[in-house]
Amino acid sequence: MFLTPLLAASILAAIANPQEAAAPSQQAVAAEQELVNDWSAAVLYQGGTIYTAEDVLRVAFAADDPLIAAYRDPNTAELFRIYLNSPRFYEIVREFSDWLAVFGKEESDSKPVGQTMTEQLANRLDANQPTDFTMPELRQHYIKSVPEFHGQMQCSWIRLPLVDMQTGEVLSQDARNGLHKLLTGVGERIKSKALAWDDAVLTYSEDPISRKRKGAAGILRRQSTKQFEESMLKQLFADLGYKRIDDRFLRGPIFGKQWVYLIRVEAVRIFGTGDLVQVRDEIEASLRESMHNAALAVFTKGVERKILLPIRNQDS
Repeated sequence: MFLTPLLAASILAAIANPQEAAAPSQQAVAAEQELVNDWSAAVLYQGGTIYTAEDVLRVAFAADDPLIAAYRDPNTAELFRIYLNSPRFYEIVREFSDWLAVFGKEESDSKPVGQTMTEQLANRLDANQPTDFTMPELRQHYIKSVPEFHGQMQCSWIRLPLVDMQTGEVLSQDARNGLHKLLTGVGERIKSKALAWDDAVLTYSEDPISRKRKGAAGILRRQSTKQFEESMLKQLFADLGYKRIDDRFLRGPIFGKQWVYLIRVEAVRIFGTGDLVQVRDEIEASLRESMHNAALAVFTKGVERKILLPIRNQDS
């Protein structure tokens, strides 16, 4: 289910309103036409084929999702368009692109099964994972990044939103590529000492809170998912090894779901005894996720694809 509770309630309320469903006024006809256009809007190019919002949603939802009918109601046309241009739908299209690489175009044309797209992907990619891991296997994964399980970082960052602050629409893939290029260049200038960190924050950061603090983001732990984007934390803590790190270093650009980051790690602290048993569950979950991503990479290697959102401004 991919709507916020507020948006879902608004859609269902609109459907339940009998006055809205009465006479087919010009406004209602226009709304219905908008809805048809939105469902047929191109949202992904992959493997020489263009896929529409309808193609994506047919696969993304479980077959019995009750909100499918709500999406097709003309009274919700504007809400539906807002949803299609949201960061949430952008992530769904990304996942559909992965699903397509794994299952193929022919499967996408068939009728949906009683599983969500996420469930289908997990079942296929995780099918060959062992039911349990040995301690040597867990230790090997553990020492790839001990701070992920027994540490924390003090960080500052420059971060830019992945949403157009004027329209509320998600940024296009081309715009995201532009932000990646921008922050890559900023990072190179900082490393070469051609640009001071404080000046870079004042010039480029669009996060008003951390910008006032010279980019200071505070103390981050891998488990701090209530305060920070999990997708960012995953990348930040990946592959740090097990040796003590004394010097500042940059990580990024890192894409989350809401922001893109250039992060300066100012200190890495490792706590505890390094007891694997204490954090065994976290290590196993991390290892399984790594295996999942490795299996996915086999399918997506060399795949030509481009997300075509937002639907009203595809050339931005």
